[in-house]
Amino acid sequence: MFKFIATTNPVDVADPAHTVGVEVTTPEVAALLAVNVDGQHGLGRCSYEALQLSMWLQGTMRAHPAQDAAIAIATHILVPAQFRRAMPPEWLDPSLGPATPFDDWRVFVTTRPDLDSIGAMAVLVIRSLGFWPQLGSGAENALRDRVRAIAEADAFTPSAEWAPSPLPTEENPWPRAGSVDSAADLAHLGMICSPRRGDVTLPLAERVAVIACWLLFGVDGLPMNQTDEDGPVVSAIYKACGVEPWIAMGAYPLARIMVARERVLESRKALAREAQREGAIELDIGIPNCCAFPELGHRHPGDGVQCGNCGAWCPLVAVVRVAHAGAMGLGYCVAPVVIAFDQAHPGKVTIAAYSSRYLDVPALKARLGALEPGWGGGTTIIGSPQGAGTKLPDETIIAHVRACRS
Repeated sequence: MFKFIATTNPVDVADPAHTVGVEVTTPEVAALLAVNVDGQHGLGRCSYEALQLSMWLQGTMRAHPAQDAAIAIATHILVPAQFRRAMPPEWLDPSLGPATPFDDWRVFVTTRPDLDSIGAMAVLVIRSLGFWPQLGSGAENALRDRVRAIAEADAFTPSAEWAPSPLPTEENPWPRAGSVDSAADLAHLGMICSPRRGDVTLPLAERVAVIACWLLFGVDGLPMNQTDEDGPVVSAIYKACGVEPWIAMGAYPLARIMVARERVLESRKALAREAQREGAIELDIGIPNCCAFPELGHRHPGDGVQCGNCGAWCPLVAVVRVAHAGAMGLGYCVAPVVIAFDQAHPGKVTIAAYSSRYLDVPALKARLGALEPGWGGGTTIIGSPQGAGTKLPDETIIAHVRACRS
């Protein structure tokens, strides 16, 4: 029923009329699509419907849904009419009518295969097949919580103010939950969706199927085999994704998830060792942009630097240089603003703030984008140009971060 593509090449989108983009951040690919589920990178294009189903985000949705993570948007965009007809009528706003932009979708495409984009595809598959649980049920609430956890981790929108925390150790590899890679209950799913060098790489269709099953059942509720009570649901999801789940004991979703959990634990222990390496984490102290007189000195009130003369304040910045997906979480242990230079992928840089209180990220994106087109992201996190990476010197990037500190 569905086909899944990860590409930055517009040639790979052979049938754009029947293709739904999910976090397509390459302009040449996005330009081909009538629909692109993306609220963070400036190329989103989709319609929203007033489904009750979307209201699970009450209390956590921002002012406009275009600012949400893709997986959050996927809960309330229009779904194909032929599948909507199979849904319980109480799920639908009757004023919508039968026609939608998604009537004939066949293919999903992304340029950013991660837990958010693949999770969004999984949500759309679940909704299309009519497997979303009854509204208000325990199963629906649990699914809602899983989607929200991914959305919040992907968007780096923690609810509390930043506070320092211990760096990871081999004894305690999960000292702080923030990004996907630093959350004990999500990191293994992130590894499945975005395998790095040396990780097991599943076909994209199987990644979508695994995440769809996890969203529906969690780990504890996942069926062990086809004969379990919910085995037919898993089989239907895998069949719709074009994957056969029961070929071998190691191929069903629970087995995939448990293997990833073991591997990511070992990876976190490796990150703990990396954190002790000289030069892995450096604090950029700087001084506030104010009337500061060096002879008066500066105080360090926990999360920033304060002028000893006028009281002006600016946040600490962690500069992290490691070859690990957990770099952002590592930086957040010591500072509310993080610049991560990926040592495994030269030119890949991620800059994030624990909240907008600490860094004017949109202004930073505008500054860096003026120097080098392609920088993208949301209100609290941005990244270097997709695929090509950045050619800007590290010192230039750090200087612009300093200039945009709140």
